[in-house]
Amino acid sequence: MATNRLSFVDLLIFSAPEGESPFAYAANFIVHLLPAKPDWYFKQIIATGVLNAVSFVLTLVSFIIVARRRKLANEMGSLWFFRTRYGHPSRIPYIMPNPLTMFLVWNAIFSILMQPYTWLNYFAWKYPSRGVTSKVYFWYGFVFIFDGAGMWMSAFGTL
Repeated sequence: MATNRLSFVDLLIFSAPEGESPFAYAANFIVHLLPAKPDWYFKQIIATGVLNAVSFVLTLVSFIIVARRRKLANEMGSLWFFRTRYGHPSRIPYIMPNPLTMFLVWNAIFSILMQPYTWLNYFAWKYPSRGVTSKVYFWYGFVFIFDGAGMWMSAFGTL
């Protein structure tokens, strides 16, 4: 149901002084309405950065463990991403993905990219500025491309 009433944000944008960006005026007005973040919020962001660093280290350790275990079992090329298989006497190959390697590679990329996102998030809330906040939104979208790709590709590899 459409209505002709203006929203609060529309009213703010239309009430901006002449010569000033209406969107900047609305953003600066809204900033005064938001409550200050408590100290525990920033401690949680720091903990998130530390956990992502630990995740990256564990991913590297997992790479090493997988490579060593497969080497002991005399398997060649244990960290392959895709491999061709010949499942038919006609020798027509099909591509076989390795879900564990895919998951580890994408998780490593995700863990590395989460570091700038986490610290930009910290600085965007601790020392607010529009420039830092816009970078947070970019990193939010950019980082989760790799996270989603890792989940979907490793799931495809389990088929």
